[in-house]
Parts: sequence; C-alpha cells; structure tokens
Amino acid sequence: MPLKRIILLRHGQTENNSQARIQGTQNTPLNDIGRQQAQTVAGELALAGITRIISSDLQRAFDTARTVGHTIGISVEVDSRLRERGYGQWEGLTSAEIKEAYPQAWKRWRAGEEPGVADVQTREDNGELVAQAIREYAASVAEDSHDQTLLFVSHGSAIVNGVMVLMGQNPSQWNMLQGPDNCHWAEIIPRPGAVPSWRIKSWNRWAAHGDTQDFIWR
Repeated sequence: MPLKRIILLRHGQTENNSQARIQGTQNTPLNDIGRQQAQTVAGELALAGITRIISSDLQRAFDTARTVGHTIGISVEVDSRLRERGYGQWEGLTSAEIKEAYPQAWKRWRAGEEPGVADVQTREDNGELVAQAIREYAASVAEDSHDQTLLFVSHGSAIVNGVMVLMGQNPSQWNMLQGPDNCHWAEIIPRPGAVPSWRIKSWNRWAAHGDTQDFIWR
C-alpha cells in the first residue's frame, strides 16, 4: 500500500495554553515547555518512518514541525488549511471570561452547539478545510511508492474537526472526541474502497520515553 498511515500531531505548549486561554488563529510561539515537548516528541517520531511533513502556518505548529523535521532530516511544507479553528472575539480569553461576556453563547457552546456569535468559525467549516488538505496530500502519494507515512502538525480543535469530517461525521453535530494534548498525536489509516475510507488507529499518544509531568493542557 503506497500510503501506510497519517500522523496528526498537535503543537507544543504556549503561554496561552499554560493560562488556559483560547488561541484560535493567534500566532503565538512555543514557550520553554513547548520547545521541550517538541524535542521529546521529535525523538519518538524519528522512529515512525515519516516521509513528509506538512504544517499549519501558525508559528506554534510550524516550530514544532521544524523541530521534528530537523531531527529526522525532512523539510517542512506549510499549508494554511491546517490552521486552528478561528474563535473570533473569543481569542485570547479564558473560559471564565467568555462565560461572563457571552453567557448565552457560552451555554450553547458547552451544550455542544455552535455559539453563533463573536465570529467563531463553525467546527464543520474548520474540519472541511483540514480534511481537504489531508485528502489532497494523501492522494499525491505515488502509486509505486511503499509504506509512506505523512506527518501533519496542526492544532487541537482542527485535528478533531478534520478527523470527524474524514470519518463522514459533521463535527458541529458530533462533538465527542477530546482534542490531543500538547505534542500528543493521533494516527489514522486509509481503507481504500471502504466506508468510511479512514479508520482511527490511535488517539492522544505521547512519547514512550517522555516525562509525564503535568505540563499537558487540554
């Protein structure tokens, strides 16, 4: 099989993560812990047989991808479709701040619905972009190649929403997957001719040799 699997890696920790602030499309860098996480996960993924790396254009994802790429000797390609879900006016706020400023939208959001305010991108729109990118790169794998593994470096909500679309689900209606923790990853495998055409092999994985200290923020 030309394409063996796809790995979907969330970026390392940022200061906004450590403060439980929604980032969305804000272009925030990794903090010291995030850089440490990226180094740790790079050592693990160096053993994964990765043949191509594609990253969101946001700095926290690109810097995570670049660390992995440097470790395994692969350059990083950039695709803005892998960006995090846009949270509009909620970006930079904590959950408590959103609840206070947008109480009704907060209730809808916590009930699994779309908030419908503050220019927040829908889960479906975000997921369609991510899934489109994954499908295109997967389709570009040459038929005469063997056991290709593609690494996509993205964001928590974007990974969940993209995977749901690939599985034939509407992420705006099916909201039961927890986004990966910082520098954790998921694996999906192709199922040519089957429905759905992808299957989740693993979810929220962390480096086997990595420290499990409480630097992980959901």
